[in-house]
Amino acid sequence: MAFDDGHPFTPKEKKTGYTLDGKEVVLTKKRGHPRVFRNPAYVPQDIKVEAAALYVVLGDVAEVARLAKVSEKDIREWKEEPWWAEIQCRMMVEQNEGLLHKINTTVEKALAVLEDRILSGDSTYIPAKFDKSGNEVAAEKTVKTPIKARDAAQIFTTLTHQRQLMRGDPTNITQASSTEERLKLLKQTFKELGQGAVIEGKAKLIESK
Repeated sequence: MAFDDGHPFTPKEKKTGYTLDGKEVVLTKKRGHPRVFRNPAYVPQDIKVEAAALYVVLGDVAEVARLAKVSEKDIREWKEEPWWAEIQCRMMVEQNEGLLHKINTTVEKALAVLEDRILSGDSTYIPAKFDKSGNEVAAEKTVKTPIKARDAAQIFTTLTHQRQLMRGDPTNITQASSTEERLKLLKQTFKELGQGAVIEGKAKLIESK
């Protein structure tokens, strides 16, 4: 059984996080005995798909053969067929989409925390104070303190830069790179002119006086 069928006793360590068509791949051995068909060379498509899915996770022919209850020879032959690569691509697409969703969720939470820090300030813990006799004169408390100007400037610079990248706007890095490239081109052009090179189809010889 390569895909989770919702069995309540499937161990967590057997779940992989990889999915195919929304079904999670699990590393549990297929239940029962291998099915026997009239044609020994025939293997149902669902078993082939399970083997391909397991191989994406494990990358081990012997282990896949053990879990899917098929021969290693069959797996090596299937790996050369177009449908095998298609299964792998579909799984990687689903895996990447899942990771992207997690990243987006984390980014949204981080931005929410950052916005709260900017608006409300950082939380600062102030411990309780006691006099020489051990009597508490001021209880412990947590207060909000405005973030430092340096931190606010760094946040502004970072977010502005990321926004420019997302919009496709030029950044200081790309502008500097373009300027450097133009200077290199001018330097090369002046060098060629000084050597009497052909520029745009015209030769010009600079004679020293």
